[in-house]
Amino acid sequence: MQNKQLPVIDTTKPYNGIIETLAYPGQRGEYFLVGSAYDADTNKNLTVEQYRQQINPNIKLISWAECAKLERQYTQSLITQPEEIEAANYYEMLEILPPARWTHIVGFEVFHVIERITDNLVHWYAKSNGKYYKFIDRANIDIKKLGQKLLNKAQN
Repeated sequence: MQNKQLPVIDTTKPYNGIIETLAYPGQRGEYFLVGSAYDADTNKNLTVEQYRQQINPNIKLISWAECAKLERQYTQSLITQPEEIEAANYYEMLEILPPARWTHIVGFEVFHVIERITDNLVHWYAKSNGKYYKFIDRANIDIKKLGQKLLNKAQN
């Protein structure tokens, strides 16, 4: 039998990039939970239905497509607009790790920290005319969109 594990979420919690656990199919069509759903008293994993009845009625088995949609929505929710910061913070981040995509665009010197927050999101830093900014966006954001984002901030 091919292993087709599926993600499990708790419907009472907002999705924060982390699933509760995985479930794997049994021989009779049931799904067994792994990880936190292990029942130490009986030395066996609980099925999704047993776990709902005994521990948490709010868990839900979802498809990988549903999980990917939740992940895209979560990632999008983390993207921020530029906020003004102190110069010291800008220079600390410039020097702490090698900067990535360090360039000049539309009057701004801009770079991102190479370390990822999650998925493809990074902290971006920019400076222009004695002002310093920080924001979260994708590491591979289109350079024109990046420039527009910075111009929008400068105009406000």
